[in-house]
Amino acid sequence: MAEQHFERPVAMPNKIYADMKQWLDEGELKSPQHQEFLYCFYWVIAYLWGFAKYGEKGFTMSDIKQILGYNPNEKRVNYIIKQDGLLDQKGYTDTVNDYPVLWHMKDGEDISFTMLSDYDELDRELVNKFKTPKPFVKAPLLSIGEDNDGLYWNAENSHIVRGEIVVACMANEKLKCAGIYLYGILLMMRDKNLHFHDTDEFQCSNSTLEKLTRWSNQKVIKVVKGLVEADLIEKNQKVKKKGEVNVYKIK
Repeated sequence: MAEQHFERPVAMPNKIYADMKQWLDEGELKSPQHQEFLYCFYWVIAYLWGFAKYGEKGFTMSDIKQILGYNPNEKRVNYIIKQDGLLDQKGYTDTVNDYPVLWHMKDGEDISFTMLSDYDELDRELVNKFKTPKPFVKAPLLSIGEDNDGLYWNAENSHIVRGEIVVACMANEKLKCAGIYLYGILLMMRDKNLHFHDTDEFQCSNSTLEKLTRWSNQKVIKVVKGLVEADLIEKNQKVKKKGEVNVYKIK
């Protein structure tokens, strides 16, 4: 993970949480812990595509698993990310062999990409960083959208997860994907509270987080504590009493 700088932010769709809850309820997502992986996997592929990182290195699915703290040969999450897997079926991703190798943004203009297919066959061999001439990568469809109207260009109904948050969580044994996932939930809550109440402090109980994550109370407490200790969030109680609602602030 230390090799991955992730210096830029990524807009994550707010609807991903409700979607994952539904998929979990319907048995399409096999474990509450797979929500954490799915959320972080989408962040990484949106980052790799949006900032043309495939033009620097041929990131395989095994590489991405390893970035997220999983064994590169881990098979239990393959049903989520494989071709025609859960994310492809739900329209979150597509499995493609064309991808950005350069990205461009000039003052006053939207982001644009130079794709692998924009090169002729000879140059394509030079630009392709994968070990195979026809690599497959995951296109983050909600970020791309149709006719360039996705989250790369229009970040409404999203929450922006900064790259340094991902790096900090993945470097922390107490957090990893769970920390990124819960941070995103709290960030989305903060954004909504800021919009409706014009304050970046918001209230949330542990029981609310348990319902949203399907985690145990112990895991919620552990991950929240880890985020506080990592100085990524602040948490206070107006009244120091078990069962009282916590007051959060995102850093």
